[in-house]
Amino acid sequence: MKSMFRQHNPHRGFTLTELLVVITILVILGLIILVGINPMAQIFKGYDARRKADLAKIKIALENYYADHDCYPVFPLDPVTQKPTYTCGSDILSPYLAAMPCDPNDNKPYTIFFNPPGDTCPQKFAVYAQIYSFFDQDANKYLDCSKTYAVYSSDMSYGEINYGCS
Repeated sequence: MKSMFRQHNPHRGFTLTELLVVITILVILGLIILVGINPMAQIFKGYDARRKADLAKIKIALENYYADHDCYPVFPLDPVTQKPTYTCGSDILSPYLAAMPCDPNDNKPYTIFFNPPGDTCPQKFAVYAQIYSFFDQDANKYLDCSKTYAVYSSDMSYGEINYGCS
């Protein structure tokens, strides 16, 4: 009478070759997925979205300030570049903006240009941010400022915007 149960074979299992083939296939699939997702590009796109949102907030605050004062505010000048600047998180535009945002990547203030430069009651403005995503169509609009995104007052000309970021 034959037993209904199989005899235990101590040599059953996967061979080293089979394991290596499976691991190789999994590594190749993982690399294909990783290259397809491109995590650095996704991080850059996230930072760029944050930059654009920050600039939109600054623009709204500046326009509201202008509506109340008939000119844009005067920002302190950077001692090295002699261009308007601000401290990250400052309340320079309070109550229009509680805290001034900064670049999410390096925590530096965004570049600001007022026209006429150095005036005590500027009538035009532009705010700039560097864009790091390779495929952003908004990043190469200005000849002198590649990979730059800008928001600006409605009466600012292309030449003034281009001049302000250079």
